[in-house]
Amino acid sequence: MKRWILLALFLACPALADERQEAVRQVFASYKAAVVLVSFRLRQSDQPDSPAQTQRVPGVLVSDTGLVLVSSLAFPEQMPLGRYGDFRVITSQGTEEEGHPARLLGRGRCPYLVFLKVTEPKKLPELPFVNFEEAPVGL
Repeated sequence: MKRWILLALFLACPALADERQEAVRQVFASYKAAVVLVSFRLRQSDQPDSPAQTQRVPGVLVSDTGLVLVSSLAFPEQMPLGRYGDFRVITSQGTEEEGHPARLLGRGRCPYLVFLKVTEPKKLPELPFVNFEEAPVGL
């Protein structure tokens, strides 16, 4: 009997995985234009003239005022925020040279989130932003 239950579960798992993948595809299709690339320079030390590397991480545009949400994995707590600079938000319609200047607002109360703000949001192309009140939950 246990073998039949395990076999039934094994056969049902791909169907559940397909449903989840389809839900993820639908969310991505709805919000893919809100996904941006955040480019910034990270200095090796606190000295303003220290060597810096360019880093790029994905972010999500969460408001029409230019607020961008980024995972804090790119901004470890051990690293002082003062070492980060030259932020640019690159939309799917632009290149890095056409990126929009932004400033780091800081880490959120949730330790996994960092917020940036485009300094001139009126120059952003009209993009859908992720409205968390309307976004589907439970993926």
